[in-house]
Amino acid sequence: MAVHTTGIRTPDQRLRVFVSSTLRELAAERAAARAAIERLMLSPVMFETGSRPHPPRDLYRAYLAQSDIFVGIYGASYGWIAPGEEISGLEDEYRLAEGKPRLVYLTSSHGPREERLDALIDRIREHDDVAYATFRDPEELGALVAHDLALMIGERFDRAHAADPAPTGDSLPAPLDSFVGRQHDLDLLESLLRERRDRLVTLTGPGGVGKTRLAVAAASRVADAYPAGVRFIDLAPLHDPAPVISAIAASLGVIDVGDGRLEHRVASAIGDRATLLVVDNVEHLLESTPQVARLLVAASGAVVLATSRVALGAAGERRFEVRPLATRGDGVDATAVGPAERLFLDRALAAGGRALNGSDLADVRAVCRALDGLPLAIELAAARTRLLTPAELRERLSEGIDVLPTAGADRPERQRTLARTIDWSVELLDDDARAVFDALGVFSGGFDLDAASAVVGHDALETVGRLVNASLVVHETAGRSSRFTMLSTVRTASLDRAAAQGLAAELAERHAAHFIAVARQQGPLLYGPGGVDTLWRLRADYENLRAAARTLLDQGLADQLGVLAWRLFPYWWASGRQGEVRAWMRELLATRRLEGRARASALYFTGSISFGDADRTDPVRELRESAEGFRTARDVLGEAFARNSLALALADQSVGDLAAAEREIARAFELFHTRRHPLGESLAFVIHDQMRLTAGDLDEAHRSFVRGDEIAAAGRDEFSRAMSEHFVGVAEMLAGDAETAEPRFRNSLRRSVRLSYAEGIAHALEALCAVAAGRQDVERAATLLGAARAARGMSGVYNSPPLLAFDLAARRLEAAHDDDPMFLGRVAAGADLGTIGGAAYALDEDPREFGRADGT
Repeated sequence: MAVHTTGIRTPDQRLRVFVSSTLRELAAERAAARAAIERLMLSPVMFETGSRPHPPRDLYRAYLAQSDIFVGIYGASYGWIAPGEEISGLEDEYRLAEGKPRLVYLTSSHGPREERLDALIDRIREHDDVAYATFRDPEELGALVAHDLALMIGERFDRAHAADPAPTGDSLPAPLDSFVGRQHDLDLLESLLRERRDRLVTLTGPGGVGKTRLAVAAASRVADAYPAGVRFIDLAPLHDPAPVISAIAASLGVIDVGDGRLEHRVASAIGDRATLLVVDNVEHLLESTPQVARLLVAASGAVVLATSRVALGAAGERRFEVRPLATRGDGVDATAVGPAERLFLDRALAAGGRALNGSDLADVRAVCRALDGLPLAIELAAARTRLLTPAELRERLSEGIDVLPTAGADRPERQRTLARTIDWSVELLDDDARAVFDALGVFSGGFDLDAASAVVGHDALETVGRLVNASLVVHETAGRSSRFTMLSTVRTASLDRAAAQGLAAELAERHAAHFIAVARQQGPLLYGPGGVDTLWRLRADYENLRAAARTLLDQGLADQLGVLAWRLFPYWWASGRQGEVRAWMRELLATRRLEGRARASALYFTGSISFGDADRTDPVRELRESAEGFRTARDVLGEAFARNSLALALADQSVGDLAAAEREIARAFELFHTRRHPLGESLAFVIHDQMRLTAGDLDEAHRSFVRGDEIAAAGRDEFSRAMSEHFVGVAEMLAGDAETAEPRFRNSLRRSVRLSYAEGIAHALEALCAVAAGRQDVERAATLLGAARAARGMSGVYNSPPLLAFDLAARRLEAAHDDDPMFLGRVAAGADLGTIGGAAYALDEDPREFGRADGT
């Protein structure tokens, strides 16, 4: 039989009885109740015992938290409702007493009851755990109170002796299902808790990410390291920080019945004995953090493992971020199962749906990704497999259909649905943070602080920080910059809240206005030495730029859309997104009447990107009209780019008007030269010299290519150089000087990788394949051939065909080795390298050493 010293009381400790009633109306009854309590040698807790320098509401809540028994006396009055409150102090006291023994006494001697008091009494009568009686006068009330208290104490004394006095407080919950995934997190957490160097460990993360489950699993593992016990304290039912220390005390079996601070009693009970307190759901009671901190200082044996959507912010706190479950990457074995997929499969089996197999895995993986890897969301989705296949779940989620059911009754109310889980976090925010949360859903794919501030209308640093702390926004670093994202499930909640308040259109307009400003500011930086960094900054906002364009299209704002397209022209090109810009402009031309510069801009993008394309319109007509429109609008650069593209369209084999092409490119040269525009001038040389190559004038083409490369080098423009140096190498290769050409192709490839310029990577790999083939290095040539074709296939570079000479070299190579297993194996191996792996092979470098090859 266990022995527990926490039940031994010093002589000054007595049970506390809190008396709740209106004061003036029931003054005589309160006096009678007090006398009855004192006759039993108990301590009455009443306002009449002396004035205290605290607000009444704080006072009665604190008194009630430290009391053991509740006595409610109700006459005719419902009591006073304080400004800003919805219920009276009388009703608030009754609600806060939930979980304590409650005795209620009713009298009609003070007249008819007020309507709200009647409603309260009706609810009291519905509660099975509340004893109530009626009385006629104070004398009868005193007798009832003395009798009922004595009986209550006797019954509880009997129950205490009815069984072996096992440890009081809550043991760890015993989950009904298996613990899946997070083995690494579990190992780390076990190590932390066994070492006990960090005595306040807080698991943080968004709602539904599995903080409680991980905490329980870790605590179970380390129970042997805490001989004084492991206690689980769930704070979710509490609505005020005052009772937190009482909840901890109750879990330890510490009963507060006398004078003195409860914190001291709890600290004394723990002392230096190793005790693990698992304190769950702290986020809504952060004001209790100082209580927990003082306890850790006073009790050297205590270790607290807390779960919270927000870090506690206490000195010495060790924050342990619980992230969503990972899925397997697309590049691994298709049958491999990640933690997220494993959880789905486990819960689907438990739900009683049909048995899932390997053919379902791709759909399961897609469902898990769509749900951000959140365990709660995955478990809810897996339950749907009783009715829907994973493929049907995937399709419905992609269409924005809510397929997640309500969870079982064993879940806390706040986690019955994913929406309630997120709402719980949002409602804990202050008004400013909640307003910012509602606005941030407008961003697609993340945002930086400048963007957030522009949309919300003020400096968003502090409020975004609070949202990060609340696990509603995720902070990430990219190089020297900070970015923020929302899980898609959280973003959906933000969008829904904004729509419900009628804010969606206004937020979309602010969002578009900000990215027009970004285009104006960042566009000029794309040219010159800072171009690569600018390009990558813009790539991070690709989804936002698309969303802004959609807003502008819907509103028919052609001029602003033109800013987005023109100012970021190198970005769209290097990123392989020209087709999207063309689609926007076609939509504008089809749905709006455009004139002037807006029409010239739209025609440029539809014409310049359509020649050489199966979906061609009439590029020569469109580009000629575009050039004239820019000239009329006195847009020199616009006209120059239009005439550049017009020259290329005229020189295309489908038209073949080289004389007209020469005239247009000459005019483009003049215009670019007046503006000292390195990309434009270099591009004009490339186009001009391609025409010279077509005419067979290798010497002139080479001299002109070199001149274009010198201009690009002087302007320190990486994008221009990726093209210009490549074509210098082309001319040298065609002249039979592969040794001089090869370093140029390698330089062009390296620049294209830094820019993530898919078209440039494909062309450079094809050129280097031709170099290797010319040297009879069949193994290297075959590997590069596979890598080049994979680069084209993976990036969608179809309408920019290989140089004819390089294509012929590849075909001759294949024809000579079409039955050679080694050759075919090396082609396949090259294709398996992927774009970056193929480039690394061509450069004899480690792909991990490529500065920005992975987008970082």
